[in-house]
Amino acid sequence: MKVLVTGATGPFGRAVCRRLVTASHDVTAMARTRPRTLVDGVAFTAGDVRDARAVADAVSGCDAVVHLAWVVAPLKTEAATEEINLGGTRNVLDAMAATGCQRLVFSSSVLAYGAVPGHPPMLTETDERRPPREHLYAAHKNGPRT
Repeated sequence: MKVLVTGATGPFGRAVCRRLVTASHDVTAMARTRPRTLVDGVAFTAGDVRDARAVADAVSGCDAVVHLAWVVAPLKTEAATEEINLGGTRNVLDAMAATGCQRLVFSSSVLAYGAVPGHPPMLTETDERRPPREHLYAAHKNGPRT
């Protein structure tokens, strides 16, 4: 299977790329700049998830996308963080729809549920999500599902 991994240069992305290559998938890493080291067997394409054309070009011909390109620590402005987290996700979804790529792996976070008193010790997908709105990463991880 041909798989595009956005955010492939972060620690989680590198681990996912390694696993995909080990499972004999054809993996392409997409990031703004080429890392000093790349997982063996992984192709690289330069691109920014905020650039719809670059995302569409990278997704073209792929069977699946693993979307990990997210800002955890807020950038200078909320808008800049939102452009990557939500706008980048929209660009990935739009590119998949336009190219016929039907498989998406989206990494969420426990932060989407919020650390709220009264939550049960074990959460399921049906439990209420109450992310802290002041934490952009948590709020944005919750956003794509609403």
